[in-house]
Amino acid sequence: MCRLIEVFEDKEKIGIVLDYCKGVSLYGYLRKMGKLEVGEAFGIVHLLLQVVEEMNQKGFVHRDIKPANIIIDYVEDVGSRGPSAKKK
Repeated sequence: MCRLIEVFEDKEKIGIVLDYCKGVSLYGYLRKMGKLEVGEAFGIVHLLLQVVEEMNQKGFVHRDIKPANIIIDYVEDVGSRGPSAKKK
């Protein structure tokens, strides 16, 4: 999750300023990787559900969850490749 810096609004628009999130969108990752192994797909869904649960516990709702709006980063971990989460 990215840290919320500021929210501002006028009569027509609402603006949200977030920390910069380094990584690639899940959409871009899926396009690059093509078909994923079951374990990697499970890991991505599991991680996404953990993040959504944490957001909900903190009183936030995301109204547009889709691969293009999910930013992932990478870690090399004992033989596995794939997205990971940074909790701040």
